[in-house]
Amino acid sequence: MTRLALALVVLLVAPLAHAQDTSTLEARARTEFHAGELAYDEERYAEALEHFLRAQQIDPHDVVRFNVAICLQRLGRWSDAWREYRSLTTSDALDEAQRAYAAELLADLESRLAVVRVTTSEPAEIRIDGDPQGPAPLEARLAPGPHVLTARAGDRESIHRVTVERGQQLDVALSLPAPAAIAPPEHRATRTVLRDPSWLTYVGAGIAAIGIGGTIGLGVHAQSLWDAYHTPGQATHALRDEGMLATDLTNVSIGVAALGAVLVAIDVILLLTGEGARTVEIDRP
Repeated sequence: MTRLALALVVLLVAPLAHAQDTSTLEARARTEFHAGELAYDEERYAEALEHFLRAQQIDPHDVVRFNVAICLQRLGRWSDAWREYRSLTTSDALDEAQRAYAAELLADLESRLAVVRVTTSEPAEIRIDGDPQGPAPLEARLAPGPHVLTARAGDRESIHRVTVERGQQLDVALSLPAPAAIAPPEHRATRTVLRDPSWLTYVGAGIAAIGIGGTIGLGVHAQSLWDAYHTPGQATHALRDEGMLATDLTNVSIGVAALGAVLVAIDVILLLTGEGARTVEIDRP
């Protein structure tokens, strides 16, 4: 059995030794401990990590975090394991031997990792391989290989790809793009556009034209008949009746002209109101 496996078994003894009561939480924690130990022994490290994380959530203790760190190291998540080991080296919940062992594992990992120091041109949040790391400036331990560094401030971001080697120390300065310039407001004017006249105007204009024509023609004819009727020697009943008929038809023509004018007026009113007018924007130089 490797040393990491021995550490896992030894470290499980502490929480199990003092968990003698029968509380529900401790019973659940012990169940997760045993499941994590079994999965680890069978080299199912991802599953073991899940069990230890659940145990830590149920009954938090730095001894359990030690198991979490070991699983992270087994899974090749060296940067995450390094952070856990670094915290465990100063843990008051661990005894001196456990802290010393954490320091030994920490030193071993530091020899395998690269040190990347990230600075930015302005305050920004840093992400490494998509995971939030905190505000710049920032120092991170990264496993050898390619990584993506992202600095983000609001909706602006700077992305930088690096490939690091074991033991390398690298300084990366990220410059965020300048904020987009705010365009001045456009000066625009409006004007009212009227739609084309509707059938009311055309029908009304036609009726009015007929009425006006009838009024003029019949009016002139009626006047000539009445002049003839009042001429001495020409007055007859037939002439009077014809003159009265021409006068009546003239009055009807006036009414027809007035009707046409009313139809046109209605359409004009509709054009000048919301029924026919619309406002459009035009560019102002």
